[in-house]
Amino acid sequence: MFGTFVKFKLLTKLIAIESRMEDNFSNLNTQISELTCEFKHEINVVKSTLNELENSVNNVWASIENLQQESKALKDSKSTHQKMMDEQTAEIQGLKADLKKLQAENEKLKPGRTLSPLRTTWDEETCVSGISPKVMARTARISSTK
Repeated sequence: MFGTFVKFKLLTKLIAIESRMEDNFSNLNTQISELTCEFKHEINVVKSTLNELENSVNNVWASIENLQQESKALKDSKSTHQKMMDEQTAEIQGLKADLKKLQAENEKLKPGRTLSPLRTTWDEETCVSGISPKVMARTARISSTK
């Protein structure tokens, strides 16, 4: 009888241990499920943040590309204007040289000076007055703009 009582006590303790283990496993499963839900939520938050960062970086790159295009357009415009300015400067220098020639000829034509003989031949670069056709054309352009 004593053996049966010990077996019964052991069986009762084993049943109690089994019941506590089942309760603990049930609690453990519940906690694992809660953690899984929390992790999924945190992962979704991280994904959302990454998407926002990616969009932000894309917007920054788009802005940089726009600024680079604007900068290129400004550089092109600057070089075009510089070229035009250089051409006008060269034309002004040519006109100044032509003006000096005309002033020198005008000095020669003042009363009391002897005139050089007139040219009797024509070539492509010279006309009767000794002024090149290019100079005459520039002078005519300047006169017409005034």
